[in-house]
Amino acid sequence: MLLASPERDPCTPLTEAQYHQLDEFPDRPIDASGPGLWIGGIAFVPADLESAIESVDSLSEEWGVEVTFTPSGQAKFREAQRCGVNVAIEISVDGRLISRPILRQEILGNVVRIDGGFDEESATAMARRLVPD
Repeated sequence: MLLASPERDPCTPLTEAQYHQLDEFPDRPIDASGPGLWIGGIAFVPADLESAIESVDSLSEEWGVEVTFTPSGQAKFREAQRCGVNVAIEISVDGRLISRPILRQEILGNVVRIDGGFDEESATAMARRLVPD
């Protein structure tokens, strides 16, 4: 399978054909991702997540999920950014690709926003999936 796998270095950019294949099939399963949240090939466990809440971007008016990391999650997120800037970082939940944003600058804080074509209902469901009540 083409997507993330233990054999593929996540820091090696995909070819243009591979990238477009990902864009065409955003719900395709990802080999290396198991249950839960994975960012840049790194698994985040519930103890890594302080909160997750659905939110609307004030500029684009698009729904997303705002995730706040605990100190352990923040350390893992720094590791997930190991490939550097101007490289796509894969975000998946329960083995499904959510998005592959290009990291334009290093994110140093403990809050990130996950976008991926959400509407209000799916953003709420994703937030509850990541950090159940």
